[in-house]
Amino acid sequence: MDFVIYLKMRQEVSVTMAAKTFKILTLLISISFNSSINAKLLVQEKMKKNLRWELKVPKNQVLLEGSSNYFSIKTLNFQLYREIVADLKKLDLDESYFKKFYLDSGKNIENNSEIKIEFKNKNIRYFTFYKNREEKFIIDFWKDLNIKENLTKKNKPRLKAEKKNKIKKVKKSNKKIASLNKKIQKKKVKKITKKKKKIKKEISSDKNYRDFRYGAPFVWDYSPMIPIPKKIINIERKTPDYFYKIKDREYDKNKKEAHLQYTIYLYRKNKYGLMNKSMKMYNNKYGGEDAIEIHDFLKANAILKNNIDKGNRRPLKAAISLLTSLAKKTENYELSKSILKYLVSYYLKIDEKLLSLNLAKILYVKSRAKFDFEESIYAADVILSSLAFLERTETIAELLAEKEIVDILPKQKVLSYQSYALLKSKKSIELINIFENNIKSMAKPIAKEFLFNVAEAYFRQGKYKKSIKLFDEFIKYYSGNSHSSKAGLRIALSYEILDKKIPQTLKLYQNAINKSNIFDVSYEAKLRYVALRSIRKFKPTKLDLETRIFLENKDKIKLNKNLEKLLWLVRLRTLIVDGDYRKALTYLNAIPLVSLKNRDRNVFFGDGAEIIVGLIQDRFVNGDHSELVKIWDVYKDIYVNKVNNDPFLNYLVAHSYLKLQFYDSFKRFYKKIGRMDKRYSKTYPLWVPRKKIKNIMDELKIFNNFALKKYKEAHENIKALIKKDPGNDKVNLFLGRLHYNLKNFKKSISFYENYVSSLEKGLSMPPNELATFIDQYLGSIYEMGEMKKFKKIGTALLKDTDNYSVKNPFLKRSRMRLSYLIIETIFSEDTPESYLILENKIKNFKKKFKESSYKNRLDYLLGISLINNKRQKEGEEVLKNILKNKEVPNHLKELVNSELTLLKINNRTI
Repeated sequence: MDFVIYLKMRQEVSVTMAAKTFKILTLLISISFNSSINAKLLVQEKMKKNLRWELKVPKNQVLLEGSSNYFSIKTLNFQLYREIVADLKKLDLDESYFKKFYLDSGKNIENNSEIKIEFKNKNIRYFTFYKNREEKFIIDFWKDLNIKENLTKKNKPRLKAEKKNKIKKVKKSNKKIASLNKKIQKKKVKKITKKKKKIKKEISSDKNYRDFRYGAPFVWDYSPMIPIPKKIINIERKTPDYFYKIKDREYDKNKKEAHLQYTIYLYRKNKYGLMNKSMKMYNNKYGGEDAIEIHDFLKANAILKNNIDKGNRRPLKAAISLLTSLAKKTENYELSKSILKYLVSYYLKIDEKLLSLNLAKILYVKSRAKFDFEESIYAADVILSSLAFLERTETIAELLAEKEIVDILPKQKVLSYQSYALLKSKKSIELINIFENNIKSMAKPIAKEFLFNVAEAYFRQGKYKKSIKLFDEFIKYYSGNSHSSKAGLRIALSYEILDKKIPQTLKLYQNAINKSNIFDVSYEAKLRYVALRSIRKFKPTKLDLETRIFLENKDKIKLNKNLEKLLWLVRLRTLIVDGDYRKALTYLNAIPLVSLKNRDRNVFFGDGAEIIVGLIQDRFVNGDHSELVKIWDVYKDIYVNKVNNDPFLNYLVAHSYLKLQFYDSFKRFYKKIGRMDKRYSKTYPLWVPRKKIKNIMDELKIFNNFALKKYKEAHENIKALIKKDPGNDKVNLFLGRLHYNLKNFKKSISFYENYVSSLEKGLSMPPNELATFIDQYLGSIYEMGEMKKFKKIGTALLKDTDNYSVKNPFLKRSRMRLSYLIIETIFSEDTPESYLILENKIKNFKKKFKESSYKNRLDYLLGISLINNKRQKEGEEVLKNILKNKEVPNHLKELVNSELTLLKINNRTI
């Protein structure tokens, strides 16, 4: 094999291998305009942050490789190898970067001659790029201090010093950080003020609404807005010849040119079949090597034009492949540029960001080499935008640190990409600082991406007023942009967080719902709107409740995780505010809480605890103590631990143990309560109203005494409570109950009345206690024979307890007995007026208490009343029906028979 040909092949292979090792940054900054002429091939320069080598050799003559341990320079050119080695030996190698270097003999011409430099440690990093105009490699070495390494004592101080210098530099370039540090130092001085502000935020200024936390409080970051390169061609209608106009050939010159002109003519007439035949004829006749480029270009355009509207993917892919190959190998810059612009646009259209990125890099390199700044700007724009879509924020930051990129792009375009990279990296404060440092010099309208991202940065930092101002500005200048709906929703949410007037906030949410054509935005607005109207509002109207229709996802569009999480919370809370705790618990148990982050999961757990409190309270009101205890046992370790020290909850559970006569369980529970923190104060969330109970341990002890009928011990414990808390209203209640059980009815009445007279807002006690109060207080009056007082007070108590007595069986039974006794009292009056009243009373009783043990007795009283009200036939019919009923006791039937017999005698006498 000829040595020259072999050497060329080896060089091409080396170049290909090198290309694969290049990083994105290497390809993008491979052109530099600061040329320098140096006699040496290898030059070393100490930079501020790194060590730089300049290797002045043709690009295809060497291959640069490396790893975490070493860096190598390989070449097939032995003469070049010797010159580089000579320069390397003259260098004063920096011992903080390099340990030593190795050389091979370089005598075997079939192998690469290699220079291998060993790094000092694994902290050393490098990257390389080639400056075409100056024909030299730039090799930068730096120390990565983020990598944990077993450092020697000698290296540790040096690395610490470098780290300190780096921190100082950052602080110096950023004045805002210093001001933030001052604010942190003043934090202690403003502690009280800040606490007041925090309390103010948590409580809604509108008393008709709960605060923001009780609505749809989940807030997440919006993705930063990515700058989109301008559209330079309509891919669906245009082909690459839009950019590269096919010129006529000099057909008078010779037959070759004439043949090529004929081929172009056929192309222009859309006669692609004849065009292909013409190309084959040319190749057969003239060899075709000099016409490959024009032929390939015509073929690719013809394929695209013939298939672009038909969706034929296979021919299109063939055309794209042909154009890609042509763009890379042609020396014709205008042709290459035109094809690359088309291909970049094509891949942007079909959302192939990585492919558009790779081709844009080639376009950037070629355009910079030709000083074609307009194309370089477009290429740089595509590169940065593609990197943004690929979420390569570090690479974007590196590119924006390069002067070559920054110099060609407009200032606001640079800021837009910078804002994306910072916001994506969650560096909101740095972005805000850049904005505040540049705002005075910026012409309006500010670039939409920069404006939106800065507004979002302010929102993330809780600076809602500034965020509102910038989002407003965004909508003003860019209302047609799809991100304007996001800006509108952010404004509405900021208004709600800032506790602005409710009508204003609702209007903003309505606008966000109506004007957005983005599902995620409109649906989020609907969720927050529904939460504000039907959850945060204490007394929602029928119209408010109808807004819940917005929660339905009629088109069954898959929700993202944030929307799904917010929907779960809003649905759960609609059930809570409706008091439907059973459904709320079922719904909560169906939510996959394991998939949520701890902070979000805790919100659901907090609501779950309140659901259990609501369920327990409902069970207590309904007198279903066994179900109450069951709920407590099942959920106390899941949700109730959030409210485990809640005095009211413990009071209800303890009472239930007493009602169920589970005295041992009560005893254990009582001891557990005694060990709890007495300073407990429940804050958010508080969905279920609590009744404040003082001296819970003392009261439970007294209730336990009553349950066990230990009245002497009860009396002693009441005395102890009086001594401990003389102003406690419940003392009279306990004494009234004590004396009732001791048959001291007069004293019982006195203490019960003292209790009622001390209340400012009327009777307010749990239904069980209220039932006991009614039985014992009215029972004492009845036992004392004060029938007028009994009837008057009894009627008033029945009226006061009419609304909520249906739920609790104890109170229902107490009211039924009281109603019956009042009827008997009226019956005993035996006056014409009393019988008229009695008839209505009995009928109302039978409607309210359909199942009653007093039914037969009341039928008897009704029959007597009808007879006395001169409705004898009806009265007789009622009495006769009593006799027909087999379940009626004999003594009552005897009374009925006596009345019927007396009626017959009276009728005969008449």
